Amino acid sequence: MTDTRAKGALFDALAERYGREVAAAFLAAVESIRAGAELQRVTAAIEAGQIEEALAALNIDAAAYEDMLDAIRNAQTEGGKAAIEDFPKRKPDGSALVVRFSGRNPAAEQWLRDHSSQLITRITEDQRAAARASLRDSLEAGVNPRTAALRIVGTLNRATGKREGGILGLSGPQEGYVRNAREELTSGDPTALRAYLGRKQRDKRFDRTIERAIREETAPPAATIRKAILAYESRLLKLRGDTIGRVEALSALQAAKHEAYRQAIESGQVAESAVRKVWRSAGDFRVRHTHRALNGDSVAFREPFVTPSGARMRYPLDTSLGAGAGEIINCRCDVEYRIDFLSNLAPAVPPVVRAPPAPPVAPAPPPAPVPGPVAPVPPAPAPAPAPPRRVGYRDARLPKDAAGARDYIRAAGIALNADLTGMAIRNIAPSDNAAHEVVERFGLAPLDFMGPITRSGAPFRVSAPRNANAALFSGRLRDGNTYAAFHMPTKFGDQKDADRQTAMGELGSPRYAKEARLAFEQRKKSPGKTAPDAEAAMNAVEAGRYGWSISSLSGDRTRSVTTYHEFGHVLHLVDKRIGPEIDRFLAAFKPRETGWQYALSQYSGANDKEYVAEAFSLYMSRPLAEHGRIHPALLAIFRKYDGEYDAG
Repeated sequence: MTDTRAKGALFDALAERYGREVAAAFLAAVESIRAGAELQRVTAAIEAGQIEEALAALNIDAAAYEDMLDAIRNAQTEGGKAAIEDFPKRKPDGSALVVRFSGRNPAAEQWLRDHSSQLITRITEDQRAAARASLRDSLEAGVNPRTAALRIVGTLNRATGKREGGILGLSGPQEGYVRNAREELTSGDPTALRAYLGRKQRDKRFDRTIERAIREETAPPAATIRKAILAYESRLLKLRGDTIGRVEALSALQAAKHEAYRQAIESGQVAESAVRKVWRSAGDFRVRHTHRALNGDSVAFREPFVTPSGARMRYPLDTSLGAGAGEIINCRCDVEYRIDFLSNLAPAVPPVVRAPPAPPVAPAPPPAPVPGPVAPVPPAPAPAPAPPRRVGYRDARLPKDAAGARDYIRAAGIALNADLTGMAIRNIAPSDNAAHEVVERFGLAPLDFMGPITRSGAPFRVSAPRNANAALFSGRLRDGNTYAAFHMPTKFGDQKDADRQTAMGELGSPRYAKEARLAFEQRKKSPGKTAPDAEAAMNAVEAGRYGWSISSLSGDRTRSVTTYHEFGHVLHLVDKRIGPEIDRFLAAFKPRETGWQYALSQYSGANDKEYVAEAFSLYMSRPLAEHGRIHPALLAIFRKYDGEYDAG
């Protein structure tokens, strides 16, 4: 077979090439739909309040995406040919192994038809849904009908003769981003304007004007708002095109690779039992944990991979068995196919001829007793000493130096190894005790290492995160075991840093709370996006206790609360009992899509992993009365495994 690195480079080049082609074809299709929209008819329908008529006048047609489907078909064909190049050239008997890939094979064509149909349906339905939401918002706000129409199809650039901007081509969530960005810019509220400056896809050329508007507590000029929104829409559209291009190119390449081996089996050139699949993750900490856990897993050709969340996939980016977008978007994993021609051959073993068993021999009679003095009976052996009882976290004596901290970590079952040399014990001891508490209450297995990650000797490449108070590193090894290390920088919990973090948290808390309330109220404008319970939790948040993170308001407990946060990651990403339940909770309830992050902290809105970690940090560090800020289903999981929780 070809060199693995060369093979990976070839597929990377194909993914890059066809990703660009698919993205360009998608953007060209959107431009075609914009040009074909009947602006006057759309405007008249809006004026009459006829939303469906306005949608019909946009002429969103699946036929506009034919070139994009051709690019996907080409990616499939080239991917199949590249996969064939990796096959052995000869069979074990020395005869040539002749395998060819056919994009016209019925199974290959069926995949392309099914995949294309689902893709185009999803894209066109997304466009109609985004346009419908924009129209409804414009009607409710009393926007001029022509302005409302231009917000959808974009404005005409007289220099190029093409329309620019507009929400055509954007997904439903992206349409919401544009609507919220427009509200932020037109509000004149400094908090809302600051929220706009946090948008990653904004055009930073307008930042100075917006910063001046913040200082003057007024809205930016109308021309600036119009240009900023136009640029924001264009960047979101490009982002969507790039995402679709990359995902579709990789999907076609992975499907083609699988189809190439299926065709080889179908032709009789390769036995199905000789083919195995091995999952290969990208090998860094951007990999989603459900795919990191699969790294190195090997299955038979027709057997699916099963992620810790329960998703079933024949290969990365496969949706045919029901895997959702959470397992697909931005996936960079690969699958390695291995052919073992000797898998069905077993060495001939001659049968073992066993002699018949010998007849049983009667036991010899015991010797007759000899008269004489009676021997003394030896004393019974002393019972083995009972193993020392592990001291609980409440009674444990905190270590007084780094060596004692290392011994404490091992004895408490926190980690198998630790290196805390040169670290201040006053910072380490509270963290050790907090970790001890979590391990004891939740019955966690020891981590592999605790201390600066550069000293861990981790069996995979890691680098310490800059400016992080702490971090959890975990990954699955080739032998199937999980390696997990709790990273503590050498200045972990430095008192000056802790005081500064606390001061900043206290100072910014009212502003964070106000921004959270504003964001929450904006989220409520999207039907079905905010759960009633989340609103009750948000109302319970006191302005003085809402910060950038749970630990930023913890004062002298910052070290402990930071440790609770990282062990929230342990529960989610390492523990094999609790982690799958948390994954199912995230998939079913989507807490960040229903407003629950606004009841915790700003940091909890970063991603699902940080939401879980922040929720666990609050669970461990705050009084019972504040547990209502955690989503009830996640709170139930914490309580289920908490050995100290009293349901009564």
